[in-house]
Amino acid sequence: MRKPLFVATSVLIALMGFVVHAAAQTPPRAATDTVRLHVAWKVSSVESRPGEEMGIISSIAEDAAGNVYVADLSAAVVRVYGANSQSFPTIGRKGAGPGEFTAPAGLGIGPDGMLYVRDQSRYTRFRMNVTTKRLTTYDGNIQRSAMNDWTSKVPVRFGRANTLYEPNFSMFTRPPKFSGRYYRYSARGELQDSVMVPLFPNSPAPVAVLRTSASGGRMIYGLNHVPFAALPVWDLTSAGTLISGTGDRYVLTECDASGTVLHSYNRNVTVDRIPARERADSVAALRRRIDSLPVPIGRVEGVPSTVARLELPQAFPFYSAVYSAVDGKVWVRRWTSGNTARTIFDVFAREGPFIATVTLPAVISSDVHPVLTLDRVVAVVVDAETGENMVYSFAAGARP
Repeated sequence: MRKPLFVATSVLIALMGFVVHAAAQTPPRAATDTVRLHVAWKVSSVESRPGEEMGIISSIAEDAAGNVYVADLSAAVVRVYGANSQSFPTIGRKGAGPGEFTAPAGLGIGPDGMLYVRDQSRYTRFRMNVTTKRLTTYDGNIQRSAMNDWTSKVPVRFGRANTLYEPNFSMFTRPPKFSGRYYRYSARGELQDSVMVPLFPNSPAPVAVLRTSASGGRMIYGLNHVPFAALPVWDLTSAGTLISGTGDRYVLTECDASGTVLHSYNRNVTVDRIPARERADSVAALRRRIDSLPVPIGRVEGVPSTVARLELPQAFPFYSAVYSAVDGKVWVRRWTSGNTARTIFDVFAREGPFIATVTLPAVISSDVHPVLTLDRVVAVVVDAETGENMVYSFAAGARP
């Protein structure tokens, strides 16, 4: 049997003049296996006190007590909120000293119960404050490689013996031979090995390039794939395996480093056709982008023929993301129309069986990994008009 490849990381670049919402597709009609969460609370700059306005959110995490930690990339702090959205003093500040940050991201709660904050050249650990019962007390640092993907919003993953999986998807060979990798570090910061993420057959080029010399060029954004294209999705598990799928059919697999399939996840669903107006608007925006080029599109590398022909799909992909939750469940995010203000997940047990469909009454960010449980989801929502970053907590049960 042919062994499947690991999934490639998708470089999803919005075309000028339109936005493709990576959300979820309409769930099956049967409602008996659908969990509908409501907004329990939200935090936004408009509702915050002076000095507590939210900047660019790069990561979120939640501890066992329900406290939510939010990495604010622009303010270089980690904001802390209680289980009912109450605001607590922030962690850290701009700087290079103990407990200070340059560009905090990649939050995670380790097996040791401590909060890990990925920064430009290190991880910083925070243990529980015995008075407040929050993870805010500085505990120490773990150095990272100087050549790392410090801008990544992918959260840190933990393996056995408190090892760290370090995402690195910023370096590409030309032409690309793989999408990136996860470096595995020991709890003391020693590099042990890595998990490679090769290319899939439908992986787009990282970015289109207009060559200006034999060794250099100008990056051209928005032309490496058409809008609504089915793109590979992936996520790393705590066991160092990859869950992946290509998006053009509802099949995902968990594979080990040799490519052996450990588990599979699939559903018999019908894809939604892209509304004619939404598709026409995207075609027009793509045509304007091509017309704005200073050279014929044939001179730009990394542009698939479907872009040059303005050949958009007729139907949405089956899904747009997959997440391996902390409890081991697998969350598959479905697609929906850009006019639909909701997010929908299909949730599977790690071993493969389908559990339920979970719906949220808002479109959450596709950049920042959400915190996912069947009765509570914490995620980032970006205001479509202002670009404001907000933190939403969705919950089951009675509305507040």
